[in-house]
Amino acid sequence: MLRICNRIVLTVSLILVSSAILAAEGFSAQLTDKEFWKIVTEFSEPNGSYVFENFVSNEDDYQAVLPELQKTFRSDSIFVGVGPEQNFTYISALKPKMAFVVDIRRQNLVEMLLYKALAELSTDRVDFLSHLFSRKSPSGLTPSSTAKEIFEAFEQVPSDQQLFDANLSAAWDLLTTKHGFALPAEDKQAMTKVFTAFFQGGPSMTYQTRDIRFTRSRVGPAPASWTYKALMSTTTDRLGHNWSYLASEENFRTFQDYEKKNLIVPIVGDFAGPKALRAIGQFAREHGTTIGLFYASNVDEYLFNNAVQEKFLANVATFPLNPTSMMIRVNGGPSSGVADGTYQVAEGKRWAALVCSMPDLVNAFQTGEIKTRTDLNWISRRSID
Repeated sequence: MLRICNRIVLTVSLILVSSAILAAEGFSAQLTDKEFWKIVTEFSEPNGSYVFENFVSNEDDYQAVLPELQKTFRSDSIFVGVGPEQNFTYISALKPKMAFVVDIRRQNLVEMLLYKALAELSTDRVDFLSHLFSRKSPSGLTPSSTAKEIFEAFEQVPSDQQLFDANLSAAWDLLTTKHGFALPAEDKQAMTKVFTAFFQGGPSMTYQTRDIRFTRSRVGPAPASWTYKALMSTTTDRLGHNWSYLASEENFRTFQDYEKKNLIVPIVGDFAGPKALRAIGQFAREHGTTIGLFYASNVDEYLFNNAVQEKFLANVATFPLNPTSMMIRVNGGPSSGVADGTYQVAEGKRWAALVCSMPDLVNAFQTGEIKTRTDLNWISRRSID
């Protein structure tokens, strides 16, 4: 097996870019708008495609790993994730130094920026959901209201076209005028599309939307556990604790604070690509920190199917790690079939969230032990046994 250093070489300008952004000794508690946008633009890769648009998650087991991770995660490290809102829950629960959300679709970057704008425009959870769903805030809710109570109240309020227009305009203006982000017209079209999905779907929206450019679909009717309401208000870990970023006012304030400080940075990137993941790893190394958690969802399934898993694993091997650095991997799903003996889907769930030691993963990759996804599953199994 070729050594990692022979696989993909970044240009000198990319490797050095982060040192020009922030001080060499660590990094400040927030990024300026200029620093934030420089990272977004210079770390990102060309826009790619994915079969599903997933405006919201469908992982009903995503909180199961949090009790263990909260004990071991180093808050002086960086979080890297993929996809939409589940990242906010991991961030608010574990409080990393900084977070990157990497997705092959630029549309996901636009969605992350929309979330950022709405979080900054909002005063509390209720106001945030009023912005997100373009519905007037229900009366009778307080900061101590449960997420379930808040979502149920919003279900009784109709969507409002005037609010939609005003909120979309305010979000775009905040990003492009106040922050000065150079977003092209195509991004405004994408933001309108994303925001329309929340406007039409409301609290009960689910992971069902398929990109019309593709004809293949394997996600059938979404179960009740996949609604935005359920993922935020009734989904819990195995002990019954709800960690979602909207479960409490404190959780929301943590998420909101990260957004206001420009510390959740969206990147367009292919996990098997030559730039995004390596740039993040180099950034961490140059600023004296590590990648403490990589939420990779089930992306490795597609990487193995497309025979590019070695490029992905080589990218991970460039990360600066600490002894407790972990990867969250997701297995299962509607068409997963019988498990290979390395994991079990909990009763009532359709997915299984697993933790995998990244130092163990890198060692197994470098010694040629990872040939199949089952091999990767066994590493995850060893991490939790």
